Amino acid sequence: HDNTALDGTYGVVVPPRLYNVSFVPPAGTPLETGRISGVLITSNRTGLDAVLRDAFAVSGRVRSYLGPDVAGADLNFYQSGTGIRQIVSRDNTDSTGLYSVLVPPGTYDILYTPPAGSGLALGSLGGVVVQNDVGLTDIVLGPTMSPAISSITPSTGPSDGGTAVSIFGSNFQPGAVVTLGGLDLFNVSIVSPGQINAVTPSCPVGSAGVVVDLAVANVGAASGSGATLPRAFTFTPAGTPVNLTVTRSAPNVILSWPSTGQASYTIYRSASPALFGQAQVLAVTTATTFTDVGADADGVNYFYRVE
Repeated sequence: HDNTALDGTYGVVVPPRLYNVSFVPPAGTPLETGRISGVLITSNRTGLDAVLRDAFAVSGRVRSYLGPDVAGADLNFYQSGTGIRQIVSRDNTDSTGLYSVLVPPGTYDILYTPPAGSGLALGSLGGVVVQNDVGLTDIVLGPTMSPAISSITPSTGPSDGGTAVSIFGSNFQPGAVVTLGGLDLFNVSIVSPGQINAVTPSCPVGSAGVVVDLAVANVGAASGSGATLPRAFTFTPAGTPVNLTVTRSAPNVILSWPSTGQASYTIYRSASPALFGQAQVLAVTTATTFTDVGADADGVNYFYRVE
């Protein structure tokens, strides 16, 4: 029972937890898909309203370099210049490779992801200006390639994640999936076919740490065609977090903690306490206070840690 009534109102029963709430308009309605992120539900809640802006259709066709149309390709839209992902719906190609996706006015970079195992690589189209309905030329997806890994640097980092690493090798393609010990890395950037930059996830370890394999798989590749570098990275036991005081001072959040005598402190932020492998490193400081500017005004619930 998660649809709106004729007057646009809705009521949905969910268990207590943190949610991202999406608002998908009916098919054929020229409105954007909306989202409210970081909605914490601990009791009955009202007033969670969404305003959906007018949207325009971006349409076209996706084909394989071998000729046939590509069914089931997934489209993602990112705001040009900022890289912020635009939330959309009904964003897959049909059985004839055609798509028509509604997005609000703006300039977008579009990423075309083929179905898994298709043998096709990602496609992209940048700087698409949307001020009215837009018809795009055909996107042709090339072949996926088999990657190879030569090294990762640094090759060690704390088990709570957040270590920036560079991976070297060959045939790295956009959208490549990178894992350490089966755990996805974050902020993956394909710098070139020979280099990937990323941030390590958190990994549970014992008192002695753990050594894990590094794997890279290109999008669209057949199962088992990725590359693995055995025993490539060592997760060491994490440091002990300090006792942290968090004070809301709109529009900012102020952090403070007692001195432990160490030379510097690393400040982490995450949207969930269970996902600190995805934590954003805010700063490294020698002080015992830090102001997260604007964090109390962007509508997201944040969790912090200082080490």
